[in-house]
Amino acid sequence: MQEKTNLTGASVSPEGTFSRRLRGLFYGPSELRAGWRFLIFAAIVMSLLAVKTVFIRLLPHGTNQATTYLVDKTLKFAVFLLASWIMAKVEARTIADYGLPRRKMFGQQFWQGAVLAFVCLTGFLIALRIAGLFRFGEISLHGLAIWKWAALYSIGFIIVALEEEFHYRGYGTAPNRRLKVPGAS
Repeated sequence: MQEKTNLTGASVSPEGTFSRRLRGLFYGPSELRAGWRFLIFAAIVMSLLAVKTVFIRLLPHGTNQATTYLVDKTLKFAVFLLASWIMAKVEARTIADYGLPRRKMFGQQFWQGAVLAFVCLTGFLIALRIAGLFRFGEISLHGLAIWKWAALYSIGFIIVALEEEFHYRGYGTAPNRRLKVPGAS
């Protein structure tokens, strides 16, 4: 094969130019390009979601809808957490870089959000009651049953909140948060 020279007289092999272009397609100045990282993440998530579907189908027939929903949400959170953990290892980052910092998990913002959610839901139910669309009814639980169901619902709400937050604002949006946009705060 004939060797070519560039304007400075240095020899340039066609293979070297092609491999440089190919590398530039996949890698930026310092790391794998965000689009490729996201495609890898999406492939991991799709594979794990297929496994999750198999687990959901293995639940005993006749399992109540609330239990199925909670198991589904828990497994979905596990899928996104595991996929993000794998990508964190690939990118030499931590899960905190993708929006789930362990130290802030039940910090001030969590409790502000919990109070705000409670106030909004209560306001919504009151508005429905005023409109005649909802009735609180009689209290059917007593004693320890009230605390048992309150604890179960609290756990359920936390699982759903973690799953939705990490699903919609986790790894998929992390590359966008790292972009340096002039004038953005």
